[in-house]
Amino acid sequence: MGSPIICLACRLPVTVSARFVHLARHMVHIGLNATLLRREHGYRGAGVSSYIQRLLHGLARCGGDHTFTVFHSHADPALAAAHPPHLAWHATGWPVRQVPLRLLWEATALPRAARRLDLLHAPVNVLPPGLPCPGVVTVHDLAFVRYPQVVAPLRRRYLERAVRASARRAAAVIAVSASTRRDLIDLWAIPPDRVHVVYPAIDPACRPITDPAAQAAFAARHGLTRPYILFVGTLEPRKNLATLIDAFALARDHGLRGYDLVLAGAQDWQGGQHVATLRAQIQRRGLDAWLRLPGYIAEAERVMWYNGATTVVLPSWYEGFGFPAAEALACGVPVIVSDAGSLPEIVGPQGWLCDPADVTAWAQALCQVCADKDLRRQCLAQATAYRARFSETAMANATLTVYAKAMHS
Repeated sequence: MGSPIICLACRLPVTVSARFVHLARHMVHIGLNATLLRREHGYRGAGVSSYIQRLLHGLARCGGDHTFTVFHSHADPALAAAHPPHLAWHATGWPVRQVPLRLLWEATALPRAARRLDLLHAPVNVLPPGLPCPGVVTVHDLAFVRYPQVVAPLRRRYLERAVRASARRAAAVIAVSASTRRDLIDLWAIPPDRVHVVYPAIDPACRPITDPAAQAAFAARHGLTRPYILFVGTLEPRKNLATLIDAFALARDHGLRGYDLVLAGAQDWQGGQHVATLRAQIQRRGLDAWLRLPGYIAEAERVMWYNGATTVVLPSWYEGFGFPAAEALACGVPVIVSDAGSLPEIVGPQGWLCDPADVTAWAQALCQVCADKDLRRQCLAQATAYRARFSETAMANATLTVYAKAMHS
């Protein structure tokens, strides 16, 4: 039953929820499930782990009016020391890096721990059932619905059930792009007023490098003797790299000589089967001398790879957000992306868009972008705006607004 208060406008008693009165009387206590946060380097420490890390950085600066409990796999003094006191780290006490145990912990222990919270945020797709407080869930993409063939059947069935149920029971849903928001509404009929777009933050280090000597030393260290076109991401079917390789071969036939194509990213999708297929295609097209597959590139060097590229390409069939495109633009580097999923909204007017199935269009784009020196200058002029658009502060402030709507709904 709500508590009566006096409306100052009409001087009549009105009713508000007990939760609203409770929140008004004390500092709000928010929990975040950070069990997928990874401190070690490597591709498993990227992606959703980076999303959690950037959110925590932003909340450390912008969330001082709240207290946060961050649920992690173990008590880590280094993690705690890196954040202010209003971010408290709570060890789960479970070996949650083992997926079955993590799912069990989220379904049983986490709801019990949430009894002392005003809100729980699940930043990676799945919100536990039976929460005693409002819940917010971040949905990163619905690739497993749009392109079910690229996800293992057992994992796809789990995601379809768990993510859909989470979005339906959440007090508020954060979508990492307007594209993901449309998918949630169109495919699963999630009420539009409960789905909010909050763009993830990119690495603040993504910016133009103004030290030519440092960039030259980086190129020499990696044997980058020719200009190159760069792809960054896991080498998997959804990234549409077969089309990119064919387009690169066609562009060479049309005069784009003297360039390498670099496919940088983890190569162990389904035990490396897809990479083996790509290597066979590269050999068949006679591109062995012009294709480089350096594997996963460490975060510490990613900015150097971006800055050294003539253009960054992302031909994916579908992206929930598309970090490499945003990061490259923040570095002032031209990008060519597919006109599918979230990519058009992420790159805006600075991006070059192509149909992901049109090899000829991709070949033409490669030729034209590599030849257009003014395009690089235009992208450099817009780099600061892209960094601000995808900053940790912008992400944290928008997320805090969603928290407030969820608790007062």
